[in-house]
Amino acid sequence: MKLLLATTSQGMLAYDPAGEAVTKVWKPSGTLGMFGIAHSVERGLVIVASRERRGRFLRGKHSSDVRLYGLHPRTLEVAATWEVPDVHDVHQIELLGEMVFLTDTGLNRIVCYDLAGEKVTRIVNLGPERKDVHHVNALLLQGTHLWVGLNNRAHRDAELLRLPLELVTGAHPFEVDGMEEGETVPLPGIVHTHDLEPYQGTFLSTASKDGFVFRTDSREQLLRLEGWVRGIAVTEEQVWVSISTVAERSRRHEGDLGGKIVGCHPATFEQETEIPLPGVGQLCDLLAL
Repeated sequence: MKLLLATTSQGMLAYDPAGEAVTKVWKPSGTLGMFGIAHSVERGLVIVASRERRGRFLRGKHSSDVRLYGLHPRTLEVAATWEVPDVHDVHQIELLGEMVFLTDTGLNRIVCYDLAGEKVTRIVNLGPERKDVHHVNALLLQGTHLWVGLNNRAHRDAELLRLPLELVTGAHPFEVDGMEEGETVPLPGIVHTHDLEPYQGTFLSTASKDGFVFRTDSREQLLRLEGWVRGIAVTEEQVWVSISTVAERSRRHEGDLGGKIVGCHPATFEQETEIPLPGVGQLCDLLAL
């Protein structure tokens, strides 16, 4: 790993493991925070999603739109931007070529956005209700399927949703129902999930409020931490996990709150590295390059 990037409510951070240095990249003016992050191999850019407030208060959400930033991995300078309106409280994103899949938590759906055409090409609704029901907040592309993390707002146990990739790329109507077309995988006894990362033939996820990282196949707890746990990046050398200060929802994004990132042995999950991050507000997502 040459670089570890973290999105936070106070901007973006870059960590260089060689120099053990942390740099605050930037927080664009007016944004409500940086959230999903993914690496576009085709464009040679890092794609980052920010929550935006366009002077509107729609669907009961302050975050009414998304701006996507394309960053040069080495310089972290902005190379391109895209505006995606009517996407509410984005969490994670995933890439397939020129296609960006965005979690639209507020409207209980996945929005498929074409970077080249600069337009939304498909809406994958998660059931009939256009309100925050499943609290969809994690995406992972694996083979011929797009996996979706359903937090379910702790009203019931969390789930995974496995969608055939053809549903979001093939010749379908503009709007489709992913709950009808996909397969749900229950996670009994686990709530408040975030994240999906490949690990040893299964996935790692976080039970954020309960403060642990677990395997989704066996639900085995691999790492328990103090704080709000959200954000995983898996490398050969370490598994990186970010932790934020526990706070009321109204204060989670404030800059006087700190957090940290820990690096753990990929087999034993023994903590080997700790990166203190004062004043970051809430950590959201990690990407290792």
